[in-house]
Amino acid sequence: MEIRRRQDRSTPSPEQTATRLVAELKGVLRQNENAEAAIDVYKTANWIIGELEKAKEEALKLAEEDIEQRELEDLDTPKGSAGWTEPKVPQLNEEAWARALGEHPRLREIQEAYDGARSALERAQRPYEELLEPRFTIR
Repeated sequence: MEIRRRQDRSTPSPEQTATRLVAELKGVLRQNENAEAAIDVYKTANWIIGELEKAKEEALKLAEEDIEQRELEDLDTPKGSAGWTEPKVPQLNEEAWARALGEHPRLREIQEAYDGARSALERAQRPYEELLEPRFTIR
């Protein structure tokens, strides 16, 4: 038990690692205060975010598989909880709708009228469209 405690103290937590990394990146900005360093930090941070998103997806998949395997509805832990959502907004089943359009001429008429009205509305709105203000970006 004592060995485990010493290991726990010597191994930084993910939060500590992330905090240190953010501090290092901010330190680079403060030390250099130029566009080259800012671009480098931005690109590095963007890469890290991408890698973290991959880790999140893996964690989500593993949690779902484990909870399903354990036949649980959900799971609460000191760090958070996991479970399935209950969708509140119905979503159109595109395949069923396409079949219905083929089977029911009245539905097809309604869809065609909607498509025509949407197209006419878009044309009518064009003179009122404006370009957004330029936005500074790093690529």
